[in-house]
Amino acid sequence: MSEREAIDFYDRYRPQGVVGLPKYAQLREALLAAINDGYWGPGTQLPNESTLATITPFSLGTVQKALRELVDSKRIVRRHGHGTFVAEAAVPMMSPMHLRFEDDEGNVLPIYAAVVGQESGLDGQLWADKLGANVRNVAKVDRVFTVGEGFHCFSHFFIDGDRFPAFAEAEMLDFAGANFKALLYSRYNVSIHELIQKLRVERFPDDVCHQLELDEGTVGVVLEFHAMSLMGQPLYFQEAFIPANGYRLRLEANLEP
Repeated sequence: MSEREAIDFYDRYRPQGVVGLPKYAQLREALLAAINDGYWGPGTQLPNESTLATITPFSLGTVQKALRELVDSKRIVRRHGHGTFVAEAAVPMMSPMHLRFEDDEGNVLPIYAAVVGQESGLDGQLWADKLGANVRNVAKVDRVFTVGEGFHCFSHFFIDGDRFPAFAEAEMLDFAGANFKALLYSRYNVSIHELIQKLRVERFPDDVCHQLELDEGTVGVVLEFHAMSLMGQPLYFQEAFIPANGYRLRLEANLEP
């Protein structure tokens, strides 16, 4: 949507008759009203932050705070390098294999996955030790996971793009739920037989801090997942970046297809 097309947005949806509402909340409520009214439908790209600051009476900082709240409530999603979009209906991932966090009562929390970036054609030789010496074209998929209502994790996922081309397609950005275990099974009849997991603690890269809206230099846990087939062939390699949180993580893998 162009700036000219969006110019009347705030006049149409600004909160009426509300006294004492903070500026960021005024903008948040206006954005929510526009989304609920269908002005911006599911999957629609919102104006960028600078444009919103131009077409509304709010500063860039206020715009950013309002958008962060909508991201946290899963009403909008950010795709690094692509923009901000109205979220599809949030559906928890079915039968997740990784990142199964539990609360104090031992209940596994729902996890919501969103694809925020995708690349293909990466040099397979750089991933020969993880995916095999014969892999030439590696696809990388970046995801943000929302765990319950509490916190966010981020992951890089690497797979043979020639053998599993679905992960190299542009449509991957719209793959709701993003359960890759289920996609491998349904699309290619491939099941995961073994999962090798390793843990390290390190300073998160700046791009990960940006995706998770953490301060640069944040230290956290990185879990590595190396999935193998029944024949012992590498299927994929994944790194999950997990910031400090108040939950327990189940380390056994759910290998059910």
